[in-house]
Amino acid sequence: MSCRSGAPIGSQDLAAVASPNPSASLPLHKLEKWFESEENETQITQEAIDFGKTFAMGKGTRDAHTKAHGCVKGTFTVNPNISEDLKVGFFAKAATYKSWIRFSNSSPELKPDGGRDALGMAIKVINGNSADKSVAILPNSSQDFLVVNHPNFIVENIREYMAVQKDPQAYIKNPLHLATAGILLKIFSKKTANPLETQYWSMAAYALGDNKAVTYTTVPCSSETSPYPESPSENFLSENLAKTLATKAACFEFKVQRFVNIQRTPVENPMQEWKEKDLFNYSNPFETVGRITIPAQKFNSPGQEKFCENISYNPWNTGMENRPLGNLNRTRRSVYKEIAKARHESNSAPFPAEPTGNEVF
Repeated sequence: MSCRSGAPIGSQDLAAVASPNPSASLPLHKLEKWFESEENETQITQEAIDFGKTFAMGKGTRDAHTKAHGCVKGTFTVNPNISEDLKVGFFAKAATYKSWIRFSNSSPELKPDGGRDALGMAIKVINGNSADKSVAILPNSSQDFLVVNHPNFIVENIREYMAVQKDPQAYIKNPLHLATAGILLKIFSKKTANPLETQYWSMAAYALGDNKAVTYTTVPCSSETSPYPESPSENFLSENLAKTLATKAACFEFKVQRFVNIQRTPVENPMQEWKEKDLFNYSNPFETVGRITIPAQKFNSPGQEKFCENISYNPWNTGMENRPLGNLNRTRRSVYKEIAKARHESNSAPFPAEPTGNEVF
């Protein structure tokens, strides 16, 4: 396996690399690889934090997925009949949990819907965290899942990500970055009329115990899709979400896809999509492990919208057995926490403050 951030080092060599990266104190998962350059990424990590804080402190907003289409109540049910080897951590027992689900645009700017943008779905499963919370950013946190409506990310690692942030146009025009340009083109070409009508992916890998890894996806239970508006309003995604939930419930199947090998399902390269199949009889389908149910509701009161903006979602709000994997995820552990903390301070809001699922507006 190769990576632009440097030569990989196996898990057994971690002790020889004294890294200032805040996730370095965590034991590497058996499918992760530590890169020599990561010991020098403290500056890059701080740059990512500072970049995010320009939005958090200046505008009191998130540095990404700033515009919410709605923050809705729901439930997350872990199915009872999943494969035994998938019953790990959060998925170990059948249960139904209260949840808060936030739909959003990925842009850091508050701009009209329908532009060059991705869509996000953030799920906070109340009291869904597994028993071992030693990696959780918030010790009393719930289980968070963050998914986007595209299966793979635009870059491999935090260094490349910050290079994109500093000068997106120059980065994309560089012939060495054609793969990134191609992924962005696919993302920007999608036309979604309703956040309830598209599939979302985790883009990166997550642990399933000590030896296995998976990626996540949420798939709408209904295959129906609304026509894309000819003359869309600035907030048509929120309007269509509200229109649907005013009269009926919606749901998503929550699925996992298994790690196969580092060639087909790399943990350290989120740019490479984990394919479900190919032309040579290869098959690695997603397996359903749960369901997200969103009942009919109204969600756009000022009080609920303010509450929504004070919720923090972090993939590291999880248990050890389901922790995020890979270079980008290792960086997200500190970056997301520091930016969320700054945003809450800017808005004079308490941090941390996890919802209970019993809120009424």
